[in-house]
Amino acid sequence: MASQPDQPAQDGGNSGGPPFSVALAELLDRPRLSFGDMLDEVVRLTEGNSRGRQRPEVPAAVESALLNWQIRPPAEGEKRVALVLVFADYSRNESLLPLPGARSDLDRVASAFEQAGFATMRILDPSPLYLKAVLAGFEKRSAQADVAVLYATGHGVEADRTIFLLPGDFSLREEKLAMSGIRLSVLAGALKARNLNLVFYGGCRTPPSENGS
Repeated sequence: MASQPDQPAQDGGNSGGPPFSVALAELLDRPRLSFGDMLDEVVRLTEGNSRGRQRPEVPAAVESALLNWQIRPPAEGEKRVALVLVFADYSRNESLLPLPGARSDLDRVASAFEQAGFATMRILDPSPLYLKAVLAGFEKRSAQADVAVLYATGHGVEADRTIFLLPGDFSLREEKLAMSGIRLSVLAGALKARNLNLVFYGGCRTPPSENGS
């Protein structure tokens, strides 16, 4: 699941936080929730939280077995792991504003996944070296799990159908996107669970030209 193609993602909505993450946390708090129900409800709730300005993109076709997968309550003995990765501090950047709403996502989303039975890692504004170590460690953890989830947010862009998450010191005016941006596909590559791997992306997907290039 991801934010809308070619569109910004709101850092705050009428619900008191980023519309997508607030919707996700609300759904994960329900005592019973299938993946199929989540696909329908996360769109409805995000649109409501954003007053119609944001509509998340969800998979168009999903296997029936996955639609029936129960997020809550978790199946007995099912091993679940999650990584919540947030870039929120852009104080060193002249063209990108800080994201206080994304900062609140760290605890909001991580706590929601923990309540749904996921052993969850919380990572905020990592350096490139630390992020590399985190991904290597999570890859090993997820390979021993039944289900793995990544939630990532921050400033982002989409170019040639590739989504890039932007670290705090990134400058589109000075650096090449492909060298300094973090490909969402690279982050997703750390998910190696046996049965199911899911990616939730809450950042913007605007073209680079709309982010100061």
